[in-house]
Amino acid sequence: MAKRIKAIKCPHCGSIENTQLKDDYYRCNSCGTEYFLDNDDVNINYTYRYEHGQRLAPETKKLIKTISIIIGGLFLFFVIINIVGALVGSRSNSKPIETNVSTSYAPTVPKVPEKKYYWYSKSDYFFEDANHKLVYVLVGVRRLLGGASDDGNVLAIFYDVQNKNKELAKSELPLKSESLNTRFREFENGDLYFIVDNKRLFKINRNDKLITEITAEKLGEVPELHVGFAKIEFAYESEGDGFRILTNEGKQVFYYPITGKVYDKDALYRAQGERASIPKDTPIRTAFKFSDESFEYPDEKLQLIQYRYRSPMGYPKNEPHFRWSKDFGGSGIFTERDPYKKVLINSFQQKRARIIDFKDFTPGRLYFSASVLDFNDKYVLISFKPTPAEDETCSVQLLDAKTAAIIWTYATDKKYVSAGHIMTDGYRIDNELLGADGKVKQTLTIPD
Repeated sequence: MAKRIKAIKCPHCGSIENTQLKDDYYRCNSCGTEYFLDNDDVNINYTYRYEHGQRLAPETKKLIKTISIIIGGLFLFFVIINIVGALVGSRSNSKPIETNVSTSYAPTVPKVPEKKYYWYSKSDYFFEDANHKLVYVLVGVRRLLGGASDDGNVLAIFYDVQNKNKELAKSELPLKSESLNTRFREFENGDLYFIVDNKRLFKINRNDKLITEITAEKLGEVPELHVGFAKIEFAYESEGDGFRILTNEGKQVFYYPITGKVYDKDALYRAQGERASIPKDTPIRTAFKFSDESFEYPDEKLQLIQYRYRSPMGYPKNEPHFRWSKDFGGSGIFTERDPYKKVLINSFQQKRARIIDFKDFTPGRLYFSASVLDFNDKYVLISFKPTPAEDETCSVQLLDAKTAAIIWTYATDKKYVSAGHIMTDGYRIDNELLGADGKVKQTLTIPD
């Protein structure tokens, strides 16, 4: 058979440019494909060889891209199948999926931060109101945490401390002050007062928790005070339920509101001790007081003294002081060679305090750092330390006011008891409420 001459083309890229490597064996100069010719010119076998830096033909690039897409698609398909299978398996072990369930979402309302306050300058006091409820009153400047004070005013807030510090009443006082000096005093007739900065006098109504300022204009029945007062303080407790007042005219007077009487200094001194100045029908009253430590007889023990005296309610008084001392029978300069008597109170002091008689109420009992917290016709509430040790804590004791019998003793964990009160239903010892059996029934949390 006659042979036909044909151009040798690269079976890959179709180029006729080639190099013969050996008989019937060629390499394409365009794409580098090596190929050879069968003897019958029918089959052409070729081998791809890619050398570094050689460019792939467009058809080759297209083929590779197509294969990559197919392989990637298959891989992604198997990944999705595995994930779906895992989810279906977990669902099969849980509760059946409910269908046709509609869910509604309420709009979210942003929370407004709660205002927090603190007391910058305050004074406080406990008292029983007209309904025998224990009330706690705070008077001072209350400031917003991180801000200014409440309009710059002084506030008085009343709390029911036995009922989660429920706010009972709130008053804004007509004062502007950053630092307050506030004093409270409860008079014998139940009137409750407080004085701010020794200039302003206020009275608290126990029933409705209202506060009234007592000004010179409101003391119309007292001519001496019409000019107003530049300074006002409580009289010493030993002087009775009154006020020390410096008027705007520079005159010092003593005002006793229960009787409505005003005294100068000399008149007060006379009124404190003159039995002739008190009403003849003044009843005899009973009080309790611990003796003071003696300088002249340091080995004498403290004694709880019961004494009887005459004093009308609201009159000036002179509270006695019991202390073992030497009574030389008068005033002057004396020596140890002069005659004297060992007395618990001398006759002059006894007369000024209008004392009729007195006695050791609990003879033989031992007290240290003792004080009378409160008393009435039935009970005497006292605080003391059983030993003189510096780290000793106080005990509070309730005594029968007639027989001196110990009703109960409460051993506190405090080295000092600042206040105690006999209430209508129980007893208050600082911030603790005790029941009739002397056991703590509530610890009061004081409002911030």
